[in-house]
Amino acid sequence: MKRQKINIIDTGLGNINSISKCLQFLNYEFQIINNPSHLDEDCKIIFPGVGSFNHAMKILNSDGWTESLKHHVIEKKKLFLGICLGMQLMATKGYENNVECNGLNFIKAEVENLKKIGCKKKVPHTGWNGINLKSKNVILNDFSGVSDFYFNHSYALVPVNKDIIVSTTIHEIEFASIVNYKNIYGMQFHPEKSGNAGKKLLKNILSI
Repeated sequence: MKRQKINIIDTGLGNINSISKCLQFLNYEFQIINNPSHLDEDCKIIFPGVGSFNHAMKILNSDGWTESLKHHVIEKKKLFLGICLGMQLMATKGYENNVECNGLNFIKAEVENLKKIGCKKKVPHTGWNGINLKSKNVILNDFSGVSDFYFNHSYALVPVNKDIIVSTTIHEIEFASIVNYKNIYGMQFHPEKSGNAGKKLLKNILSI
């Protein structure tokens, strides 16, 4: 069966080089898309991101990404993977620096600073950490769940419906590290920087 195209969204907010090299290693063909009108009609979408929630949403709204992504992901139900900030932007709202900002609203959730939800350890949470599996999911097929993954974030996505949480991670407090709602997936860690375990997760999700 012919593989669907993979579109990597490039808004200037993510480390496109890392995810590109990872997909090349896995022998996937992909396109880097820097214009929302160029998204393929038949594709899987990866949205990597780092940095500010509020600044990112300003770019998505002003450059036409918000409406385009809602069309492709919500209406057309294309597979969508948000990585790090890309996962957080799937939420209803973010509260960076206590300033409320609307997100893409792909899932009912809010994004809060780790310290605000009880973390007294160093923030940002940077480095390797494990995941605790909370529900069965196709992306975890043949996966032991004992590996560590690379994190670099100060904020966490807090879903209204806890059933969408696939895994959690503990940095003093427990937060969602993988979520899944229908065709929409999010990973708070960077699978593309997480060695063989991260590559395995990417292969599983891109095989859906």
